[in-house]
Amino acid sequence: MMESNIKHLKRLMPDVEFRDLINEELRGSREQIVTYNDIPGLLHGLYKDENVAIALSSNPKGMIVPAHSHIEHEYIGVICGSLSVVVNGDDLRVIGQYESVYIEPNKPHRIEFLEDSKLWVVTLPANPDFPEGEHCA
Repeated sequence: MMESNIKHLKRLMPDVEFRDLINEELRGSREQIVTYNDIPGLLHGLYKDENVAIALSSNPKGMIVPAHSHIEHEYIGVICGSLSVVVNGDDLRVIGQYESVYIEPNKPHRIEFLEDSKLWVVTLPANPDFPEGEHCA
């Protein structure tokens, strides 16, 4: 699966050496702590309690969320646009409109937006860095 995604990215960006980029970006990623507050405007909270956080995100083409990891399960779904996700340094996934990806807890991952994109993002349990949203009474 990874090999076909790399071929797809090479067609989109033929001058980039992806394996080198992936390895360099994730080297030392366990030391890097990125919170959603570090990237202003990244997420708009829809719902949040102690068990789940749900947010929408609008991201411009070329934006990169640096390699990071967290203890929550994370689900990302693309409403429109496309992105690449590198998980654990060697698993490259390209997802487009109506596709989604699951990222296990404590797995380092990096996201790059290949087009202007709108997403839904869900974390279980709720990521404390997610913006507040509505609550059930």
